[in-house]
Amino acid sequence: MLLAGEFCAPCWSPDGKWLVFSIGWVGRMYKVKINGDSLTPLTDSSDSDCFDPDWSKTGLIAFCSNKNHPQAPHVLWTMQPDGSHKRDINHYRSGEGRMPSWSPEGSRIVFRRWDGDGYSKPVLAIVDSAGTNEVRLTADTAFDTEPAWSPDGQSIAFSTSETNLGTSSYRICVLNLEDGTRKYVTEGGAFAPAWSPDSKRLCFSYQVVEPVGDSFHQVSQRRGKLWVVDSDGKNAKPLAY
Repeated sequence: MLLAGEFCAPCWSPDGKWLVFSIGWVGRMYKVKINGDSLTPLTDSSDSDCFDPDWSKTGLIAFCSNKNHPQAPHVLWTMQPDGSHKRDINHYRSGEGRMPSWSPEGSRIVFRRWDGDGYSKPVLAIVDSAGTNEVRLTADTAFDTEPAWSPDGQSIAFSTSETNLGTSSYRICVLNLEDGTRKYVTEGGAFAPAWSPDSKRLCFSYQVVEPVGDSFHQVSQRRGKLWVVDSDGKNAKPLAY
């Protein structure tokens, strides 16, 4: 065991020697060496709630925070690996920006954009490292979330649902950035995609539950299991039973 506690969204440093992660219930971010040494806080109470860190090859860490507007949605920020030079790169856009994922060379970020008007649905968008030159990748009727940029730079995997009713409604989709084509590579109940280093496979979680009243009900024994699948949707198999 590396650390004991309730941590989320771990991400490797470019050199593979550190992990950056969030402590969800307090909205703080830390980094730690992979042997468990040198636990280092990167944010504190003055930064408000901070989540979704992603560490680029250039050294910048992208994350989301509501520091400037604690009662407003979270937006995109960047900082240095030591927690310094925190910068709001939202540029006063309306709505929310979350779940950043760096391009392989560290010059662009794909993220989940939500206008927050109560009618629109989350879409995916790309900005440069300064938060400018936004390009929207999706603009349909689905709930698009959890983008992950492939290491070869050619594709973006994400979770998508037409209804947003329970995790069973979500599937993993792979978007080809060159021609804009999409391919669903899983059945329903799949989310949280992560690429293999060679961009040939995806790891994801299965958790098939359905809403029942104010709670959720498990409808599959695959709940909470890790799976892998080829990037074309073939050869899906469980990693954890």
